[in-house]
Amino acid sequence: MANHTARLYALALGLVVFFLAWAVVAARPWATTATDPRLRALAVREAQLRQEAKLVNQIVALRAKAAGASRPVVASASAVKVVNLPPLTVTRTSEGVDLPLVQLAYLAGHVRDFAAGLGGRSVATAEFATNDPERPLVIAARAGEPLVVAVGEEMYPLPEGWPG
Repeated sequence: MANHTARLYALALGLVVFFLAWAVVAARPWATTATDPRLRALAVREAQLRQEAKLVNQIVALRAKAAGASRPVVASASAVKVVNLPPLTVTRTSEGVDLPLVQLAYLAGHVRDFAAGLGGRSVATAEFATNDPERPLVIAARAGEPLVVAVGEEMYPLPEGWPG
């Protein structure tokens, strides 16, 4: 009987030591509270970029005011919306290519809006992956002009005002 009791006490003591060691390792007493120098450098760089962006916006506003523009053009990072879509399925047909129109309209609308935000004669282009890596989908837009879609080497001008 004493032999079984000793084994139970040894097992209990082993479990206590195991969980105590686990708690010590989980607490990570060796970890320091010092921040990573790369994170500090990144925070400093972010502050510099924010300051430079303010200066650029001031310069753009002054130039627009000097040029007599009715509204100043201000660069805005919040105007751009980045989305992650699966590759578009492009099917070659006898008349050209077959694309899902809902996705195409969604992407084309955002590229057109981005081009309008650039202003002037600037052209915005965006390239999207398709199921055929050799034939990516490229959408080009300029403010006030119809969109142009290219799949691989084939170009397709879209109707004026599309997508509506």
